[in-house]
Amino acid sequence: IGKKDTTSFLTLFYEGPVQWVGTMKFSSYASELKEDPKAKDFFTGNQRSFIRSVSGKDNCAEKFSNIRIHEDGSIAMVAFDYSFWKNGEKQNWGQESWGLIKTKGQWKITSVIFSVEMENVLPEPAR
Repeated sequence: IGKKDTTSFLTLFYEGPVQWVGTMKFSSYASELKEDPKAKDFFTGNQRSFIRSVSGKDNCAEKFSNIRIHEDGSIAMVAFDYSFWKNGEKQNWGQESWGLIKTKGQWKITSVIFSVEMENVLPEPAR
């Protein structure tokens, strides 16, 4: 993400459709409803739209912590805490989970689900 290397980023994903769903946490969703009463508490996308959204002129980064991996040699689940940064300022944070398959000897992401709490609504607690 930081290097804006779309080609390398896209190689992390398998060649079929990737489920990509984010959900707003309660405080951020309540704040969003004040501005837009029709706002949804979830959104969908895909790896291509995500990398396009962070490949502009802004300096974007994602930081990971508390990484947990469960796998059986063919499938895996990776879960972690994340924070998303833009131009050195934390924008949002939450938890993320990836589903993966092993194909041709390589792990590939098949699904991405994550929660979003906006830092300006509810700052991430210190750990």
